[in-house]
Amino acid sequence: MWIVMGVVEIASVALIIAYAVLVGAPTWLPIVFIAGGAVLMAAAYAIGPALRNADRHQVAGEVASIYPPEERRRDIRRIALTAVITFVIMGILSLSLGLILGAEENWFPLVGLPIAMTLFIGGGVGAMFPSYRLGRRARALVDGDLGRLRAIGKAVLGNKEVELTPEDEEAAARYAPVAPALLTYQLISFGALFAGQGFLQVNTLLSSTSDPAFRIFGAIFLVVAIVALIVAIPLQLRQIRRAQAYASAHPVPRSGATATPTVEV
Repeated sequence: MWIVMGVVEIASVALIIAYAVLVGAPTWLPIVFIAGGAVLMAAAYAIGPALRNADRHQVAGEVASIYPPEERRRDIRRIALTAVITFVIMGILSLSLGLILGAEENWFPLVGLPIAMTLFIGGGVGAMFPSYRLGRRARALVDGDLGRLRAIGKAVLGNKEVELTPEDEEAAARYAPVAPALLTYQLISFGALFAGQGFLQVNTLLSSTSDPAFRIFGAIFLVVAIVALIVAIPLQLRQIRRAQAYASAHPVPRSGATATPTVEV
């Protein structure tokens, strides 16, 4: 796995440098793409241990988790690999198109824009799948009862005093250790998809041939996206800390070993 990803990364860097040399692109262009890819991959490697550590409050072997560590690691690898593969595929296609059509004056819409968009969108879409799967398993803890799930969410994520039945207390204790992973996936998906669309709107604003109506829409989208991220990121991080604190204070009872949902996607 690591060898494949390393080869893909080296090939990506070589393609970016080759294109920059062939078309005489600005010096900062390959630097930005290479640095951006390196930062994203480093973030993926950093997120992995952080997500695995979300289970640290649960006694090993005491009760089956609804999100086992090996599945967590597999999902992290899949997200990173999805982003890298889409980045490489679109990079090859965009570079080929740029070389065929000649992108000296239109390098960003023909080459830079598709590569940047797919890098983020690929990672965002990749994060949707484990998020959806964990959401289904969380609902399975309460037999699909959304009212009970909201009450558990208020107790685990909202830091509120909520009266829970013994059954729901057990469900909350089992949900809390995996809530940080679910929230992290949601944040990655939300932020990456917004960033991918943001590149498209930036191109619209910078293009002299864009229709004024599209420029207005692009400006509105960017403002809304920035505000949404400013609000969502601290909120998600605060809820992650609350879930970890709840998991620490409410260990999963041994009786929960008999109630593991078997929801698979």
